[in-house]
Amino acid sequence: MVGLGTAAWSRVARVFVRAVRLSLLSVVGVLLLAGLAGAASPMQADLVSTEFSARVVKHRFVTLGAFDGHPGLRITAATKRRYRERWIASRCVTLGQDDPITFGGWGGDTAPLHTTTWLWVGRFSDYCQVQITIRRVRHRRLKVGTETVRTTRHLRQTIVVTAAGRAYVARVRAASRMFAGIVLASLAYDRKAHRYPLASDLLAKSSWATGEGLVAGASADAVPPKGKVGLWTDGLHRVRVTFVLPDGTLLYHDSDDASHALSTNVQGEIDDANAPDGWWADTYALSSSSSSASRR
Repeated sequence: MVGLGTAAWSRVARVFVRAVRLSLLSVVGVLLLAGLAGAASPMQADLVSTEFSARVVKHRFVTLGAFDGHPGLRITAATKRRYRERWIASRCVTLGQDDPITFGGWGGDTAPLHTTTWLWVGRFSDYCQVQITIRRVRHRRLKVGTETVRTTRHLRQTIVVTAAGRAYVARVRAASRMFAGIVLASLAYDRKAHRYPLASDLLAKSSWATGEGLVAGASADAVPPKGKVGLWTDGLHRVRVTFVLPDGTLLYHDSDDASHALSTNVQGEIDDANAPDGWWADTYALSSSSSSASRR
């Protein structure tokens, strides 16, 4: 990445993070669009663009309460008014030593908002997630045909049910932020010199990274300030990313390219935060456009 300006650096970093977090979604979207294009003759359709985006927007669709003596998710009146014609999906997760147990899923437990007030919370669930999907199709007349724009937005909320769920959700949220530091260091790796730049030099070139709360660590053992993600490199082969949880637990991801050693206590949460299904993205969207030529 030698020679990139600050603006270019920021754009590359943002695009890379989005691409990694939504890799499977991208593949599915491209295959779907390829199928649509293949269904029409070359003279009728031409793919113009496909865009993916993800951002953190805290949605408040439901509140945790009790329904007939059991935990439940009550849909807010504002949600029912605004999304009356939409459907809401939910899933609840029970954490364990092995794979977590999941009740429901985006393609399963769905209900129309205009007739639903409560959503079921699975027994012993530690946290739940709900989703509202909005799909829109717009047509715009062109000089030589018509452009069709299809947009799908997934709006999600994560709700903690137990103390264990609260702790896990905090770890996943932190892992998502730490992943940005890992990506930034990977982008900055000098493949000719086979080395990473110092963290201070790296962050000085990236206004995007400092805006995300990344700070340069003075040493490998340095502890970042509260709410900040610490990034340290030895200027050669080693990268360490850290974060301190509200309860004082230090999360770390320490990799050494020379020895191929990895030491971390947050790899599972990083994998979960960046799962291709995008469950932890509060808002993400897929937008595609295609044009069809007029018949002569």
